[in-house]
Amino acid sequence: MGAIEDYIKENAGDVGDDDIAWALRNVRWIMDKLVGPLAKFAGQVRLFAEMLKDYQSGKYRQAPVWTLGVVAFALLYILMPLDLVPDFIPFMGLVDDALVMAAALSMVGEDLKAHAAWRDIDKKRTFRDSPGEHNPKAGEVP
Repeated sequence: MGAIEDYIKENAGDVGDDDIAWALRNVRWIMDKLVGPLAKFAGQVRLFAEMLKDYQSGKYRQAPVWTLGVVAFALLYILMPLDLVPDFIPFMGLVDDALVMAAALSMVGEDLKAHAAWRDIDKKRTFRDSPGEHNPKAGEVP
């Protein structure tokens, strides 16, 4: 996948905050395109979108800018109907999208795992810190 990774590297550096926002506004459309060879990437596309959303909201800043560029580029590539192999070409039009997604995953896999671990910790912290029957405020007797 060297050539595909090189292609991603060449283009991911040009991705900016406006591109990230556009990708996030179109996540539903991206998810709708996950058919055929792209179907197996649904979970990873969700994780990509979650990482970008957490970055955009300011909650998560641990990912390198380069990783965010690769993630956004991969999502935008799926979204674009006219890319290296246009999507209107049966089957082959989606194969290049799948190859870009696979290459992006190999490039940012560790950062994606770190983000997923952070989300798990954040969810536990939010649950633990929220008052309620399961977690009374300090000093309250359940």
